[in-house]
Amino acid sequence: MIKTTRYLESHLLNWLLVTLIGLVLASCGGGNGEVGITPKADDQALGEKVVNEFSIGPTWDALKVSSEFLLERNDFLTARLAANTVKVTTVHRTGTGFYLGKHLGHHIIATTAHGLVNVPSCKFSTVLIQFPMAKKVYTCKELIGIWADVDYAMLALKAEPEEDEFFATLNPLKLAPLSGNPLQGTPLMSMGFGSVLNNDNQLTLKEDRYCTNLSPQFARMNNGDERIPRKIPSFAVGCDLSPGDSGSALVDKRNGRVVGMVWSIMKPKSPFVKSAAFLEDILSQSEPNVWEDFGYAVPVSSIRRSLQIWANRVEVSLPMRKRRRIVLKILDQ
Repeated sequence: MIKTTRYLESHLLNWLLVTLIGLVLASCGGGNGEVGITPKADDQALGEKVVNEFSIGPTWDALKVSSEFLLERNDFLTARLAANTVKVTTVHRTGTGFYLGKHLGHHIIATTAHGLVNVPSCKFSTVLIQFPMAKKVYTCKELIGIWADVDYAMLALKAEPEEDEFFATLNPLKLAPLSGNPLQGTPLMSMGFGSVLNNDNQLTLKEDRYCTNLSPQFARMNNGDERIPRKIPSFAVGCDLSPGDSGSALVDKRNGRVVGMVWSIMKPKSPFVKSAAFLEDILSQSEPNVWEDFGYAVPVSSIRRSLQIWANRVEVSLPMRKRRRIVLKILDQ
């Protein structure tokens, strides 16, 4: 009885701490353990079009998403992405994730590995998963796996059976096939909880002209973050991303499939990337230099290969057998 009481007290304290830190992060504009910027008062008055140190292109085009925004926009893909994008909060940071559906009785969320770097287990570390459009919050039931070579992680939600009615209303996101990597110029859409000009930590949409794959070839890169010691396979994107957007799905606007996941957001950016002419020139080049000033995403082919290699090699013990089957189900979609 004493052990049970202490266990509950520990989890309650953990939950309160996470909630408090989430509120502090939201009020300070921080996210994902990175330092956000606090806009000047006149910047906020001008709204989302203000150019800032994270801007790519001549304007800042991250749009705040609300029920009213979705109703006015009346677009299926936008509504689907909004419904399946989640805020992932730990004691250490806030980031983004996305819902991949129910597999073998488990509701699965994908996010970055570095966002869970101090979460060895959901049993003793509280992770909150918020579906903002539905105003629902869940906790992590268990980690399905962490694939550090592609900065990718999956976790299962703790949800009561009666919550299945809510999840049945969602149309979960799906990974594009192995051959589904975006070509240079592919129109992309992304949503996340970037902190720039977003003091209330609201969900924001990125889909302007330069929210596309800027790099004809992929490359392995390291952004200097000590939480991500490995070089991650990447492609460059021109979406208006900021701290807190790591873990966002990048969706091909033509078919709605996830073609990548945001893992790195570089700053400060060169003044050149705020020029539309400069960006148009990049899109016309076969080998542009795009490995310093943009946002970076892991391509879906790299995520799929890492998951498949793990599934082929993992020790088939009882706990791992279930996780392996979940991974294989997601790969079979």
